Amino acid sequence: MSNPYTTRILSDIEYLSDGSTLQFAIEFTTAIEGTSSIINFSDHGIEIIDHGKVSWDYDYEERLLTPCSTKLKLADTEGYLYNLIFSTTTIGAATEKRFKVEILLNGGYQFSGYTLEDDVIYRTSEKTIEFSASPRSDILNNAGIYNNLGFPLDPIGYGSAGLNNYRSVLEIINDAFVLINPSIVGTINHDWLFKDSDGTENITIDSLFIKPSQFYDHPTWKAGSVGDILKTIAIGFHAKIGVISERRYFFEKLGYYSTSNTQPLLALEHEISLKYSIIKYLNLSCNIPDYGTYILEMPNSSYYTTMETARVYYDVPFIGIQGAGWNGNLLTHVAPIRFCWGAYDPNVWRDGNPFPDIFPLGAGYYNTHYAAGMSYWLYRKDPKNQIVHKFKCSGVTYEVDKTCLCDGAYYQVISMIKDWEKETTDIETIYCAAAT
Repeated sequence: MSNPYTTRILSDIEYLSDGSTLQFAIEFTTAIEGTSSIINFSDHGIEIIDHGKVSWDYDYEERLLTPCSTKLKLADTEGYLYNLIFSTTTIGAATEKRFKVEILLNGGYQFSGYTLEDDVIYRTSEKTIEFSASPRSDILNNAGIYNNLGFPLDPIGYGSAGLNNYRSVLEIINDAFVLINPSIVGTINHDWLFKDSDGTENITIDSLFIKPSQFYDHPTWKAGSVGDILKTIAIGFHAKIGVISERRYFFEKLGYYSTSNTQPLLALEHEISLKYSIIKYLNLSCNIPDYGTYILEMPNSSYYTTMETARVYYDVPFIGIQGAGWNGNLLTHVAPIRFCWGAYDPNVWRDGNPFPDIFPLGAGYYNTHYAAGMSYWLYRKDPKNQIVHKFKCSGVTYEVDKTCLCDGAYYQVISMIKDWEKETTDIETIYCAAAT
């Protein structure tokens, strides 16, 4: 016996044309003493009328994966689901009206989320129920880091002293997503390499440390929520970030591709379109003395020391992790780096140890704030990188966080829609590189 307890209801396992298995699960929570149970759709006259689709869509401009979603329609011939959700007299009716929805593909969790309270519809004449579900990523945006009086809160749970302790960048990302699900796991696809001022090369992102407090007390920018913190880290590392399901999140560099972790596309159609506009100007603001606001202008990378607000298109907030250097017209990620914050307080640690104090940036040295900004600007000022490749593919076993391989080229996924009934997947991608 437990309080609360859950009732998990499973559909029959279905076999797709390629031999893959598909199964749906819905789970209700009741906040009284009881015994958790697992039952089948067929035990209570529940049938799938419309399997729906599951979709992921990445906001290329905002650097965030919009919440993935699915929609399902069921026949409820015995009224079992009606009594669980809507009854006020049924003993054991669900007390948490946002119930869990999961989709298992080949036994693995393809989707995990919760229904939206205003999108559960029961038609009594038909005895049918339909609902939409998404991961609860709203938890991140609702986890404010200041109260109404402007005093800092601690939604991630570091404590007042812990906020000033250096923590791994990846640890902060994981600790934030744990607010959604304590058991959530992440996929990290980021291959920037860093070099510090004492000559150590090939430093990877998992060896960089920052203070969480900088998101609270930065002189020119403050986060409003945990979601803002994640977005800022993503921008600072030229990456995208988001929730694939309640069980998985990802952090991936824009334009990332892997030659070993690929998924060949069985493309039925390949459509090419111009979706994104060219970014001509980039605003980079920094609080280090004498390193104020600059604007990069296409095509000659000239620096401007005065603000021209009409030309500002994309703003990069400074987050205190410093990075790669500038080499001609290309961004070099393995390059001289000065890890510093002002003159005396190094804000980045590597392997748990602070870097030696370095004075303000010298000629040829740029922090990751500039590196990310220039990298994004260099990418988005090139017309060929505004092209989107859309593939309609046979099958439904593709993954959002794997590199696509098709027609001799590597592509990064920016959106994906799986149609369970047609057994097809629509994938929107950006071109990364030729496969050699």
